[in-house]
Amino acid sequence: MATNALIVCLKKNKRFDGIPVNSSGYIDGGVGETLIDYWDNLKDIRNLCAIKKSIRSFGNDLNDIEYYNYSWEDSLEDLKYVKQFKDMDWYRLCNMAGNFDYTYIWYLGKWYLLKNEKRKPLKDFI
Repeated sequence: MATNALIVCLKKNKRFDGIPVNSSGYIDGGVGETLIDYWDNLKDIRNLCAIKKSIRSFGNDLNDIEYYNYSWEDSLEDLKYVKQFKDMDWYRLCNMAGNFDYTYIWYLGKWYLLKNEKRKPLKDFI
């Protein structure tokens, strides 16, 4: 079974954009560790979270990510799916986080893990 994750960043308007990752979402050896080790540039993180596709395989930078390739009809469905993770307020984010095994948030220059509506520094789990 795939371990999914949601990667989220805070925008200038105090709302959140996110992008779903469908596998390897766990912390150790997965998305969490990759975020800590390679993703610390705000511009890249915002660009990542603004993408309107689902991630199949997460990577070390924007060029190392594999997105799902769908037929034209399926890509419209994916666009509807990922649109729900854009421009979220805190309460919507917390509600959406319940659909994922892990939710990672870039907030004020650090990665956090969202659990039970509370942010905890991701480094504490690695």
